[in-house]
Amino acid sequence: MNTNEIKLGLVCSSPAIQLGLRSIIAGDPAFIVVYEYPFLNEALNFSGPVDVLIYAHTGPHHAPASNLLQQLDASVALLVLDQNVARWINLNLGLRRGLGFVPLESSTAEIHAAVHAVHANLWVSPAGLIHNRAAPGPEEAAGIDDPLTAREMEILQHLAQGQTNRQIAFQLSISDNTVKYHISSIFSKLGVNNRAEAVRQGIQKGWIAI
Repeated sequence: MNTNEIKLGLVCSSPAIQLGLRSIIAGDPAFIVVYEYPFLNEALNFSGPVDVLIYAHTGPHHAPASNLLQQLDASVALLVLDQNVARWINLNLGLRRGLGFVPLESSTAEIHAAVHAVHANLWVSPAGLIHNRAAPGPEEAAGIDDPLTAREMEILQHLAQGQTNRQIAFQLSISDNTVKYHISSIFSKLGVNNRAEAVRQGIQKGWIAI
């Protein structure tokens, strides 16, 4: 058994978009699709193990979908694809550590990176869109004064040095997209909107030496 595999559920009501997503997913050998449904209620009734639910929203109204997604098991990471990502950012979709919102027109590399990020318990959103959580999960509550992962702490140090995403990616031997999603997670956890504010908080909390 491949311990690195990521079991995916795919929900999309548009056959054309579903076909495109299936092609994108097939490009990463770690991804294993365990179900494909056109409607969310079918996914909620699925009883087998799944790591990440990819929900491609193609309709004009998101409220019914958001209500259903609140019922999703908290152990399942969620990645929402939508043309209008901003309308999802501050919705309460349940307390889950892996949560992401990316545009439907995202590239293959961006969607791959987003799936890996939410599976690694990160929060993902386009730059400048910060989503808030109603309350911390149990692991965060235990370490609320030190909420960043070791990798996020490392990236915060690089931000303090004024490095670009590309420079950080080169230094850490990871992709630009992975750096971007780590930075998005840092912003979300610290409740900030830009690098300067993140670095300022890092200094105030004693995470960054000056």
